[in-house]
Amino acid sequence: MVWQRFPWVLLCGWVWAAVASLSLHRDRFIREDVCVRIGFAAALGVPLFFTLRIVSERLSKAWRFPLALAGGALLAAWYARSPVKPFGGPEIFWFQTALLFAALNALSAASAYAVRPETSGFWQWNRHLFLRFFLATLYAGVLTAGLELALFSADHLFSLNLSGKGYDKGYGYLFFAMVGGFHPAFFLGGVPGDFQKLETESDYPRGLKAFTQFALAPLAAVYTGILYLYAGKILLARQWPHGWVALPVLLLAVVGMLAVLLLYPLRDREGEVWASWFHRWFPRALAPLSILLLLSLQERIAAYGITEERYLGAVAGVWILVWSLVFIVCRSPKIRWIPVSLAAIALLAAYGPWSAGAISNASQMSHLQKALVAQRILQEGKIILPADARTIPAKDYEQIESILKYLNNVHGGRSLQPLLGTALPKAKWDEFRGYNAGEEILKLLKLKSGPREYGYRVATLEPASALPLQGFQRLWQVNSRTSNSDWSKVRRQVGEWEIGILNNDLQIAAQPGAKPEPVPASRIVTFATDAAQSKQPVEKMSLDWSQDGRECRIVFTRIEYRLTPDSKRPIEIEAAEILLLER
Repeated sequence: MVWQRFPWVLLCGWVWAAVASLSLHRDRFIREDVCVRIGFAAALGVPLFFTLRIVSERLSKAWRFPLALAGGALLAAWYARSPVKPFGGPEIFWFQTALLFAALNALSAASAYAVRPETSGFWQWNRHLFLRFFLATLYAGVLTAGLELALFSADHLFSLNLSGKGYDKGYGYLFFAMVGGFHPAFFLGGVPGDFQKLETESDYPRGLKAFTQFALAPLAAVYTGILYLYAGKILLARQWPHGWVALPVLLLAVVGMLAVLLLYPLRDREGEVWASWFHRWFPRALAPLSILLLLSLQERIAAYGITEERYLGAVAGVWILVWSLVFIVCRSPKIRWIPVSLAAIALLAAYGPWSAGAISNASQMSHLQKALVAQRILQEGKIILPADARTIPAKDYEQIESILKYLNNVHGGRSLQPLLGTALPKAKWDEFRGYNAGEEILKLLKLKSGPREYGYRVATLEPASALPLQGFQRLWQVNSRTSNSDWSKVRRQVGEWEIGILNNDLQIAAQPGAKPEPVPASRIVTFATDAAQSKQPVEKMSLDWSQDGRECRIVFTRIEYRLTPDSKRPIEIEAAEILLLER
């Protein structure tokens, strides 16, 4: 019986479903922060108690209660150390919780052989877990969708009014019950219990082979081809790789390594030439790409310092390189080290002095100190506030603002107190949240931004501006937003004129169906001032235009645009509200 074998795992799933359902009533009588903390503790308990139960089965019955008690103590300790208000606290909490959850799931993959030597049964054990998980997900998804539709149908057929008076929460109850109740129970029902039988199993599911051969392997081939073409471009252009290359390399690693592991038993079987070929050559293809990943991250880290994402990217790059070398050197490598090492990396990255949070905080704090020293705000380790607000170059202001926002939002405002607290002892550090956190702290430091050379702008017509109507007979109002579509879908017809914003350029046609002409950027930038938002007189917000012997005047009442460093195209228009006057 599943309940007898995994009671604590099922209990955690039910607790998660219960608190998730209760959180739907947070506007009435439930504290959302308590629900979040209990819910995450229960979610962590599912892989934790699963691992401890399997380990106890591989030891003896005497270990079951002590290990379960230890698991409960660990969850209680995690709950006690979690923020009282998770949504209002530093974002590092979510990062650490995600890594801890990943580590516990990785350990569950090695649980059956954590205290026993690795044998062929290790692959069979993980094969059963892999297939059972996806089967449970499929069943849960189909049942949830079907029952939700049945509930919806009953509501309309019998006028149950489930959509009124808050009863629509029943759909949420059903979803959480299936995710926290049915899915774990169905999955656990297929977990192997006869470990001796695993040692003698040699069958390989045809469906798994087809999935690997016709889905994972082609995907790996496509990503590999794209990345090697990009590597060739780098060599020809002699430039550093783009930071965005990290994502496709990581995707390739996940897909390709999963394919290699799924093909692991077939690598030496007769008649499975393609499996042996893929097992031999994919690690050789992946190793240089892991170096490409590390090079792309190195440039970003050198310029902007370490963040949690870059830390994990660098660690992942090193681990992928090690994985590739192991599979290149060893003909028949052991594979238990893979989930064990991933679990260890996730735990070390989540907590401790070498964690992603600690390293990233120290790196960004160092960059902040250098920036403040350059602006003479930090002298000999002490903050010296200027008597009056000081204007600093926009580039330096944006750099300091970005670092402050990151440190405040990710690590909490109190992480800045060792550096800034002596100068601002009364600052309410915990109240600075969100997008404007860096700007608010810079106000306390009495720093202002100088003229910003590039970036987003909004210009509006001064409210008291009188429109120059003399000599014009007709006036139309047009609202338009840029589009990458064709002209026929962008144009707005006003009288005999057609006007619209295509590919960030204002385009005008003097007659319906005529080919539009772009208005040169030099005619529009007269209102591009230093301020990010500005009100402009009508003289700067208007221009005269002639085309095919016809004349008009364009008056912008509001325009959203970006200034660019491209001298040929100094302005890119995103949206505009226009008055078109015709003579």
